[in-house]
Amino acid sequence: MREKGSIYEKCRRLWESRYPHVKRPDTYFREMFNEVFSPGAVVLDAGCGRESAVPVVEGAETRAGVDISRSFLESNKDVHFKIVADLEKLPFKDSVFDIVISQYVVEHLKDPEKVMVEFGRVTKDRSHILILTTNALNYIALAARLIPYPLQRFIKRRFLKIPDDEIYPVYYRCNTIFRLNRMMKRAGFSGGKAVFVGGPFYFSFSLLLFRAAMFFERITDGRLRFLKFYFVVRYNREKQ
Repeated sequence: MREKGSIYEKCRRLWESRYPHVKRPDTYFREMFNEVFSPGAVVLDAGCGRESAVPVVEGAETRAGVDISRSFLESNKDVHFKIVADLEKLPFKDSVFDIVISQYVVEHLKDPEKVMVEFGRVTKDRSHILILTTNALNYIALAARLIPYPLQRFIKRRFLKIPDDEIYPVYYRCNTIFRLNRMMKRAGFSGGKAVFVGGPFYFSFSLLLFRAAMFFERITDGRLRFLKFYFVVRYNREKQ
């Protein structure tokens, strides 16, 4: 966990003074989950990592967690069943899950279309897919694609204090709302109800860079909201 020093606190106060009512992306994600969740729902946490996107409700549902890291799964206390697997080849029968949740995963997928088809295969009629990811149209993602991966690893370790085992390559092959909507439609889902959220805390190690990032936030508060760094989106599978 990154230590929140004085520069970070100044950045946080600056953000809250400008956006006192804007919530964190994961908060919007949990609210979206609560809108579709009902007791007894069978949930797949796709790429669950060490800590699930939505904490488990005690005894309320069955939850399977899939990740490529066995050590991450062993640390995760929010899933009932822990499965080491690739999202392109989910080890489940057809029509098992009511809800699939995925947080900060799809930006790392080499073949996201295969994964979305798998999501469609393992979900029931009237199921829901909830995705939280970074936006390929944002300037941070655009810059990341120009930076060699070894240098990205160094920046994330040195400045963002991200543990080495949590750093994966990013491909951004479905990371615009337009592209993701098309993929999900082909996989049998509709909707695409999205919330675009800013948050320039990648630059919270430098007050000067943070202020520059805040300027971008201001100019994308209206019609250019689709350029914000994060988006949360929900898709629905109608009765077939």
